[in-house]
Amino acid sequence: MRKKITPYLLSAPVIVLCAILIISIINGVIQSFGIIPAFDMTKPTLAYYQEILHSESLMESIGLSLYLAVATTFLALAIGSLLCWSLILLKKKGGALEQILKIPILVPHTVVAILAINLLSSTGLLSRIFMTMGMTEAAEWISCILYTPESWGVIMAYLWKEIPFVCYFIAAVMGSIDGSYGDAARNLGAGKWRAFWNVTLPLCKPAILNSGLIIFCYSFGAYELPLLLGSTLPKALPVQTYIEYTHPDLTHRPYAMALNMIMLLICLIAAGVYYLLLRQKISETRRRD
Repeated sequence: MRKKITPYLLSAPVIVLCAILIISIINGVIQSFGIIPAFDMTKPTLAYYQEILHSESLMESIGLSLYLAVATTFLALAIGSLLCWSLILLKKKGGALEQILKIPILVPHTVVAILAINLLSSTGLLSRIFMTMGMTEAAEWISCILYTPESWGVIMAYLWKEIPFVCYFIAAVMGSIDGSYGDAARNLGAGKWRAFWNVTLPLCKPAILNSGLIIFCYSFGAYELPLLLGSTLPKALPVQTYIEYTHPDLTHRPYAMALNMIMLLICLIAAGVYYLLLRQKISETRRRD
């Protein structure tokens, strides 16, 4: 009897979390159609979606969030893959440099934002150092990183967190490939860079896609860094959602839920693209075999 119950007891926490997530999504969908009985709103309507989708500021928010997510994902994957490969070539795995890479992963995003403000703001440490050295142009350039529509400060803060994440995500896969297939390619005359580009990187594609999907969805839906380091206008989509959710007029709640559903839909589309790419990779591998 105990053996029959044990698997269900072990899976109970996951089942409870999944149930809470599903119930929350259903509740969000219902509220996005204007159904909130506690506020005497019982008639379903598409007016909130229509108003949001016809809003020019919404398109700017979606564009900014997609820009942040795509730029962060692409740069983190490119730099992280190269850094991981460099560490493997230098035989630094398990060394001091790998221990240093653990630090950004452990630091919360809010703390990263505070560090970025202290370093990169117009009165930050780097700007004051450059001004003391008489490098006024560099000081002015540093002061333009934060709170601008280009959101370079937000992207840099995300990269400080996500590049080490990419390294750890693909380190085990890349290490085993570089030690076998990579050596074989180099023995056949390929240089280190060609072996990495034509052999190691394609074989790491599933791990790279996995980490890329996680980074994209997180950077698209997180609001801490865009709120603390981004420009006033346009606002990132999660920031706009948070503003609508905390609006003093509680009848604005459906606007926030409709924005949440739009974010969820975009993340589901990204997951669908990931699934298709992964399926294509599996099909190619089976054809070769």
